[in-house]
Parts: sequence; structure tokens; C-alpha cells
Amino acid sequence: MLTRLHVRGYKALRDIETTLEPLTVIVGPNGCGKTSVLEAIAMVRDFVVDRVEAGKIHPFEELRWKGVTPSSEIAADLWISLFQREEDRLREAFLKPPAAEDSLGLKASAAFIEGAPPNISVDVDPRRSGQRPELDTIEGTHQKLARSILGSIRRLDLDARALARPSYFREVTPRVGDDGSGLATVLSAVSGEQHEQFEEIQDRLREFVPELERIRIRPASLSVVETQEVPVALDDEGKVVGHEILLDFRQARGVPAKHASEGTLLLLGLLTVIHTASVSVLLLDDIDRALHLKAQQQLVAYLRTLTEQGIQIIATSHSPYLVLHLEYEEVRAMPMSESDGALIGKLTDHPEYERWHEVMSTSEFWTVFGEEWLRTVRGSPGTITGETRT
Repeated sequence: MLTRLHVRGYKALRDIETTLEPLTVIVGPNGCGKTSVLEAIAMVRDFVVDRVEAGKIHPFEELRWKGVTPSSEIAADLWISLFQREEDRLREAFLKPPAAEDSLGLKASAAFIEGAPPNISVDVDPRRSGQRPELDTIEGTHQKLARSILGSIRRLDLDARALARPSYFREVTPRVGDDGSGLATVLSAVSGEQHEQFEEIQDRLREFVPELERIRIRPASLSVVETQEVPVALDDEGKVVGHEILLDFRQARGVPAKHASEGTLLLLGLLTVIHTASVSVLLLDDIDRALHLKAQQQLVAYLRTLTEQGIQIIATSHSPYLVLHLEYEEVRAMPMSESDGALIGKLTDHPEYERWHEVMSTSEFWTVFGEEWLRTVRGSPGTITGETRT
């Protein structure tokens, strides 16, 4: 699980630091940097897993802070707690094991200065005594462990049009893209080879969309362009047979996915990723998007069941109703400061928290006090008094 994040010089995030919960939801006005927090986490993941490819999708000049005092550096640090089996594997890698009272974790960092190659590192992070272990680990064990954990972080930016689009097999094991592309092909594969998982996806979607009766997949003729990178077998008309999603509702049968509601498609995409991919952390933007109030409540309940299964959720939202179903500790508020960029802090850091938290819901507290209070109670740049390291 990701336990803490520190970002400097990344877009609107001049210097922010926050702890992270199994379920963390970031709230704040448009343009305050909520999405940038998710992107900064994904950036560290990308550079630790494959720095060559990451360098193509994270251009320094486009991403660095350009505020009152432009930044010459982009840097992000992620602290990672480990499951017991992972910690045991790490502990065994030391020729001189750390003290038994130390609970070991990892710290992954990515830093960039213009004109220099990126500096990517993974360090062992003792969680109790604070004493660093002797640097005599078996070479690469902690890096491999970090790549395995960070590699299963998924940053979903689902798009209804991509989710609804017919698709075809491009690889032996199809995968839903981060935008939702390929959904029809993945569902086709699951319905044939892992029918129980398909039924679970369908049953769970029915809980959110009671009018839904069935998900079906039918063949679809697609126009594609054959390339050297992606060769495909085309028929005489230059088309390939793929898959299209149909939805049967109580009052409407055989509705093509392109005619279904955005909320239904977003839920279907999310459920399919969760049931078909190996995921340790889900990064989700605008999780309340296109969802009815009851569906928002159900979504929070469902996300909690995922955290109990070891999947961490870090998301953004604008919905007071969704926040109503969160604990105070799970909410991070973000405003924007003209001089210092984005700020971030827990609702529990508010000076009036102790007075009001027992009589006000999380939603009421956020609605009344908003985020602007962070400008007056912040400590060092981008951090809030009470936001301590763990």
C-alpha cells in the first residue's frame, strides 16, 4: 500500500506532502491539482517500471511548475508499506538483517532536472526505529519488489466512447486500456474462458443498475489499418471480425453500448478491470461522474470491499453526497494558492475538527468549511500542521 506522497515542481504541485489511506478521496475546486496528484503517482510508477518508455510520456518542460518562481526540478517520492510475505522476502535479502523491531517498507523516487538524465531510486525504509539497514542487500531485491508493486498500479481515465467502441483481439491476453478501449474483447474472452468472473461482473453491475438484465457480446465487423507493429488478418473489404457489447434492459433489449448511459459504461469498465487484472492500487478521477446519488453510496461501499481485499483506492471527487459516506480520515482537501501552488491536507487537520466532527457529517463539515482554511493553517509549503510522517 502507498502510505505517503511528496511531490515538488510537478505542474501545480509546487511542494505538497500527504499521507494516504486504504481509501483516499481528494476534493477541491476544478484546477486545484487533484488530477495532478494521481498523475504524479503514475509518473513514479512509470519511471521505476520502465524509465525509457516513461521518458516519452512525461516530458519535463511540459510538466514542471511555472508559477511565481519557476521550478528547475520535478521530483516525487512514494512510500510503500509491504504485506508480511513481501517484508519477509525483503528481510531475507540482507546479509546483516535489520533489527526485529523495524517494520520495513520501500521508498521510490523520481527526480528530474532540465538537461540531466532522470534520477530514479528505490530505497529500503525502516518504519519504527528510523535506523537505515546496512546497505548490503542482495543486489536488486528491493528494486524488483518495487517494480512488482508499482507495476500493478492502474491509473484509469475511462472514456464512455472508448468503452462503447467495438474491438478485436490484438494480443493473446486482451487488456482493458486505461481509457476503457478493448472492453468488448476482454468481456468476450472472460465470458468464454472465465464465465464465473463474467457472471460476477454482470451481477455486480445489476446492483448499480437494477434495470439491467444481461450483458451480451456479438460479432462486429471493424475497419482497421494493418501496420508493421500490429498485423491483422483482413478480409477482402479490409475489415476484421471483432466484438461489440449489447445490453439487455427490462424495457429495452439488445441496446448497443454506444447508446447506453455514461454511468453504466463507466461502472462496467471499472468492474471489468477489477475482475480481470492484477491491481494493487487504483487511481480514479471523478469517481462520482455520471452516477446517481444511490449509485455513489453503493460505489463507496464497493470500494471499501476492495480495500479489504488489499486493493488501495486513491480517487478524486466533487460530490458532497459521495463524501457523506466517507470517514474524515479518508478525505484530503485541496485549494490553490497564488504564490505556492496547490495545497493539501486532511479534514482532521482543520482547527474546528475536534469541536464539530461528532455532530457534523464529513459532507456537512466539508460543505461548511471548504478548503480555503488550508491557506491559513499550513506549515511548510504545501503541508498542513498535523500531517506527520508514518
